[in-house]
Amino acid sequence: MSILGVFRKAFSDSESGTSTAVIDATALFAAQSGNSRPRPPEQVQLLKRLAEYGQKEELRLIAVFDSRPLRESPNGEDFRDVTTYYTTQSETMDDLMMRVFKKVGSSSMVVTSNQTVEAKILRTGAQVMSPVTFKKALDGTVGKTRQGNSNRRSGRRNRSERAPRTEAPKNEDPILDMIDPI
Repeated sequence: MSILGVFRKAFSDSESGTSTAVIDATALFAAQSGNSRPRPPEQVQLLKRLAEYGQKEELRLIAVFDSRPLRESPNGEDFRDVTTYYTTQSETMDDLMMRVFKKVGSSSMVVTSNQTVEAKILRTGAQVMSPVTFKKALDGTVGKTRQGNSNRRSGRRNRSERAPRTEAPKNEDPILDMIDPI
């Protein structure tokens, strides 16, 4: 079961049984790439990944971007079952996240790194998840240990991965047999 599967009951609508997550897509992109502002092709790619994940996990996802609307996904419209919202000149990301959250209800979960929004959401009793944790769920790396990769990063190999030692060929020169060549 995925990490969102654990929270599914906590943030599902009791009437329809649908689980909803409001995602700060700009913060999620920053958690994935280290860049703070996704370009339009990167936004589309992120929306495709979210749509695939939402279908797999049976989640209703709402992506909120701090940018202008895409041609492929206008403001308030669905892109492959992911509803998208974009900030305007008169509305900040904080305001938009709260407006969308209030629209979908307190049974939804919010993915954000914004501490102001997080504090407001937590006061309502709703669930909040960091973009880094959601990214791990999106990448399928939640719960997997890093033990298998830890030695590779440091340049060491496990003993089972090492090639067996072989004897060096014997030299016929007795002097070379007495010294260790470097």
